[in-house]
Amino acid sequence: MRIKKSIDELQKMKFSVKCPICGEKIKFKEEIDLEMAFDNPNFVLDTFESMLFQCKCGNEFFGAETVESELIDDLIEIFNELKKDGKISYENGSFFLDIGVFESLRYLKKLKNIGEKYDRGDIFE
Repeated sequence: MRIKKSIDELQKMKFSVKCPICGEKIKFKEEIDLEMAFDNPNFVLDTFESMLFQCKCGNEFFGAETVESELIDDLIEIFNELKKDGKISYENGSFFLDIGVFESLRYLKKLKNIGEKYDRGDIFE
């Protein structure tokens, strides 16, 4: 199974962040440089961790203070594994994911475990 996505389809990072004080969900949308992120995945984490969020409850906090920071770190670990194994690549403005059915089930299980670990099945709503 080979999946191809263009940069335009993947350029925006969107998910929800929970306020560490009241638990309110805050929608997060940020355009990221995917070519840079492919070469340096920690760029995404560094960008997120330095973002300042403001909640309706009056709390201000940085992304680094959220559990989503740890979640992104776990996702980057899976990305790095895929990249190391040559299963994900970037060519001519497109990203390719090339994994077999059984491999995809293994990665889906890892993603499910991460979602359960952080109780965030909703993170990519």
